[in-house]
Amino acid sequence: FFIFITSIGNSGMIWIVISLLLLVSKKYRKFGIASIIALITSLLFTNGILKNLVQRIRPFQYYKDLEILIDKPGEFSFPSGHTSASFASAIAIWLSGEEIAKSIKYGLILLAILMGFSRIYLCVHFVSDVILGAIFGIAYGFIGYKLMNRIYK
Repeated sequence: FFIFITSIGNSGMIWIVISLLLLVSKKYRKFGIASIIALITSLLFTNGILKNLVQRIRPFQYYKDLEILIDKPGEFSFPSGHTSASFASAIAIWLSGEEIAKSIKYGLILLAILMGFSRIYLCVHFVSDVILGAIFGIAYGFIGYKLMNRIYK
């Protein structure tokens, strides 16, 4: 189950697909724009800057006897890019309006939580990587929402 959850988050693919599906509908376009902005912000800051500044090794590199069930990621551990992108997109969509049912919004948040947990379960992130990835992602989601509002004004 967690291998599947983490794999759909590789390169942010599930969140990109969700964003693109939202973009094609005029009614939901603002949700897609907010999510894309949040994802780009997450990519730039989490993967582009923070990981390279901190350069934290991954749990399987620190604890040599851990067996991991997925391909070993090549980039640094802190913060979790999967978690950051997941929360960025989910929060941007959540904040963007009431047109999307709360059950879908809660589902997206649940998927973001499961994504973060999957990274810990699969021994590719420490708990602090995921917690701070979620916090950064929430901030990126808020940025995506605010910038989308400026675009629409």
